[in-house]
Amino acid sequence: MESSINVKEANRINALKSYGILDTTEDKQYDELTQLAAIISQTSMAAISFLDAERQWFKSCFGMQLTELPHQIKSPQLAYNGNYRLNGNSQAATATYCTPLTAKLKAHFHKSIPLINAEGHQLGSLCVLDKQQRTLTTEQQQGLQIIASKVIQLLEAHKKNIELAKAKEAAEKASQAKSDFLSTMSHEIRTPLNGVIGMTNLLIEESPTQKQLERLRTLKFSAENLMVIINDILDFSKIEAGKIVFENIDFSLSQVLKSVKASLEQKAIEKGLAIRLMLDSNLPNWSVGDPTRLSQVLNNLIGNAIKFTDKGYIRVEASIVEETQHDYSIRIAVEDTGIGIEEEKVKTIFESFSQADASVNRKFGGTGLGLAITKRLLELQGSQIQLRSTLGKGSTFYFVQKFKKSEQKATPVTDEDKYFIPDFNVFGKAKILIVEDNNINAVIAKSFLGRWQLELDVAQNGQIALEMLKKKDYDLVLMDLQMPVMDGFTATETIRRLPERKYKELPIIALTASATLQVEDRVYQVGMDDYVQKPFNPTDLYNKIARHLQQRAQYLC
Repeated sequence: MESSINVKEANRINALKSYGILDTTEDKQYDELTQLAAIISQTSMAAISFLDAERQWFKSCFGMQLTELPHQIKSPQLAYNGNYRLNGNSQAATATYCTPLTAKLKAHFHKSIPLINAEGHQLGSLCVLDKQQRTLTTEQQQGLQIIASKVIQLLEAHKKNIELAKAKEAAEKASQAKSDFLSTMSHEIRTPLNGVIGMTNLLIEESPTQKQLERLRTLKFSAENLMVIINDILDFSKIEAGKIVFENIDFSLSQVLKSVKASLEQKAIEKGLAIRLMLDSNLPNWSVGDPTRLSQVLNNLIGNAIKFTDKGYIRVEASIVEETQHDYSIRIAVEDTGIGIEEEKVKTIFESFSQADASVNRKFGGTGLGLAITKRLLELQGSQIQLRSTLGKGSTFYFVQKFKKSEQKATPVTDEDKYFIPDFNVFGKAKILIVEDNNINAVIAKSFLGRWQLELDVAQNGQIALEMLKKKDYDLVLMDLQMPVMDGFTATETIRRLPERKYKELPIIALTASATLQVEDRVYQVGMDDYVQKPFNPTDLYNKIARHLQQRAQYLC
């Protein structure tokens, strides 16, 4: 019997501890219930207390000042049968349990209501006391029972909050681990891809035979497809983690549409397709929004249209549907004459990792994330993607998005102006330091930069780069981020702390294989001026080097 009681008491103590209530600070909700108990019973004192292994601990008191009393009951059975079922006429129970409390308070009346949780564990009690003898009515006792049940509800809510806090902490740790993993994997996968795509570009420019050229283009196509898959996964991860940040800058909507069309046109031509761009003549020259995310949405929709269309055309339309004093609502639609989608599949096509049919993945490839990303990007900007489709005849994806009016009045630059590459010779023999530990990446960078008549040196890590910068003046640094001995972040921070002004003005462009937002943020935080994502687009790298060399030339003048 004693063993059974001990087990029951141990379970009760563990149940009490699970609520995390012992030794907690004052709580208005418990104080109000305690005061209400005194009012209902018309007593001068009331308390909510919990009984642990060694003491009776008071969570809330009214009419008395107590924190705890020693637990003097030797047998737990007395606690169950005496303490929690005590009434004003039970002298035996008063003698065994209430003597410390009633003696300390010189109380002649005491009534305890057990605090019993759903598992039947008696955690403590709701007590009312008075220095005068009194009798509680049935209604008063019922009122105290209701208050006791409210105390249990508060305990359960507190326990649930503790569980939610632990779950949140675990989720945040998991999210951080996921982010760290994706950042590492992004770098590890992009680094060899940079070598594959970069070397392929170099070989294509070295007058290969027609057969070799076809094979090189196939190799490049496969590598770029793999890059698209990696980008989809990383973008989806950013969106799910709520890490997507939208810009609000002046941009030309028509120019974005034309640029996306131009970038995808070769793929369409290879399939014998035409991309028809239909622009409303009333489209504004300038709008305010995020051109990068708009380009991403358009690339997904037009890219899908090309992928799933074997004959016919892709039509892209943009028109104003509403104009207010402050913004435009513009409808953008992408129509194709492709395979179409079954009606029952239309609702699921925007779900993550979903495609209309398993055979679609086998034939066309892809992650099934493109449309899910598109849908979330638009939703985060207050828009909704819509779809009309007929199996075997084609599909139309469309959305209406609001763009704020711009105060910019000048005519947008043309494609030729935008992508004009200045002659580096106007800067003289510019000296570039490439900080890169991967030999293949260094060779690729040197191959492209060497064609642009730049003077080049290579450092294998940040520490070597620091020593070289102190011995020789460079016009620009291309800094890899993940390197042994000293990484690019640490190297840049160290360079910016050097006393001479030239180190603070020296342009530093990050070469990063990681596309996570945290990495992009840190690039600027440590003092870098720009970044180029690996595997780099030669034109993108060219333009960024040119811009920073131009700025440096103006500064030196």
